[in-house]
Amino acid sequence: MLRVKAVPAFLNNSCTDGVSAALLMSTSGALLGMGAGTGMGAGVTENVQAAITANVWDSFASMPTNYESGKKAQQGLGCLILELEETTIAIQGFGDQYIACLCSGKDVDQSFLRAKLDSLVAALSGAFERLSQ
Repeated sequence: MLRVKAVPAFLNNSCTDGVSAALLMSTSGALLGMGAGTGMGAGVTENVQAAITANVWDSFASMPTNYESGKKAQQGLGCLILELEETTIAIQGFGDQYIACLCSGKDVDQSFLRAKLDSLVAALSGAFERLSQ
């Protein structure tokens, strides 16, 4: 069983070295958990969470679809990087139902952000795979 209260604490572990927020979402757009680093801290209100989630979901939903399976082309894509005015967002799907996302400042190197997202996805994939057995 997934310990829902442990998800934000787990995601908080990714919020270091310039990463200000980590999100776990379902591919249907539901926010399953969010961790915020000290840079965002108390500034992450429910409205800010909703805005980030909606924008991440919109970006994921517009990704190419594999029309044979009806699923997003997650394995081939690996990581989607969005460069916004004041932040960079890295999005990666895993499994059939989940999306992980990291938000950082513009000064964080994209390759570092990708590597950090890869390690988060690997940890989450292992945990969710054990849940499904």
